[in-house]
Amino acid sequence: LSYKIINSTTILLPAWKEFLKSRGRDVLIIPRDVRTRWNSTFDMLSFVLKYRTEVTDFTAVAANGLRKFELDDDEWETLDSICEILEQGTLLFSKEAALLSQVIPAMDIIEDVFTTMTIEKPDPNDAKRTITKTLSPALKASMALGHATLNKYYRLTDDSEVYRIAM
Repeated sequence: LSYKIINSTTILLPAWKEFLKSRGRDVLIIPRDVRTRWNSTFDMLSFVLKYRTEVTDFTAVAANGLRKFELDDDEWETLDSICEILEQGTLLFSKEAALLSQVIPAMDIIEDVFTTMTIEKPDPNDAKRTITKTLSPALKASMALGHATLNKYYRLTDDSEVYRIAM
């Protein structure tokens, strides 16, 4: 959707900007997912979730030709779960100084999400509680593939003297 809007400079991009303006929202472009920028997916999903109503309404306008991008409630829930997972990774790796000694603990946190297939986050209504969210079957299948990849890299750290020294 982002790519489609950004690359339609004469039709969709002006229509998107006008649509947001008519809704009283800040006129912003949906961030693009960039393969070489590790947190760009998180940025894009965060934006789309924040602008969910506008994205839903804009894709529903037949004249825009974006009906294939419409999402149902289950798909929005999956996007929300993916965004929460990526947010944890973004927080782990967005520090002023990344240290080698932080890699294994970060991998352990990611491993926990992959193993439990749940996401824990603070309860916005009670700072002392956490909310546990179970992931959808589709997301669990994707997580299993990610888990296998994580385990591959985990095993590689066993062969590295630098990691042993850092730990």
